[in-house]
Amino acid sequence: MKVQRAMIGQDIFPSVALAKSVLDQHCRIIAAEEPRILVHADNCQDPVACETDWHGVLWNGMGCYLLDGWNPQPYDEAVRRFKTEMQFGRVGKGCKEKMFELLEEGSAFKCADHFIDELCDYLVNELHF
Repeated sequence: MKVQRAMIGQDIFPSVALAKSVLDQHCRIIAAEEPRILVHADNCQDPVACETDWHGVLWNGMGCYLLDGWNPQPYDEAVRRFKTEMQFGRVGKGCKEKMFELLEEGSAFKCADHFIDELCDYLVNELHF
C-alpha cells in the first residue's frame, strides 16, 4: 500500500481509495437488490412462484458472481455467466427474457462507469497531464 501511495502521490491516493470504496459499495448494492418483475409475461404460469425463484436465482447467481471474494466478475461477465450457467426454476420463459433485457441494459452499472469517467477526468486535471 505504501508503494502505491508513493507512486501516485499523497494528493491523489485518497481520491482513488475513496473511489474504490464507493464502487465496492455500489457493487454490493447491485448484487443484493435484484430488479423486480413488475409485469409478468403473458405465458407466466405462476407469478408468485416466478418472482420467488427469480429472487433466489438472481442472488445465488449474480450475487455470487459479483461478490466472489476470490474472483469477482465484472458486471458484463457476471450477466453472461448468469444467463448461461444458472437454472431458473419456475421463472417463466417470457419473464426470464424480459429480465435478461433489463440486466443487459446495465443501467445500474452505467452510473458506476460514469463515476469512473468523471473521476478520471478530475484526476487528470489534478495531475495536469
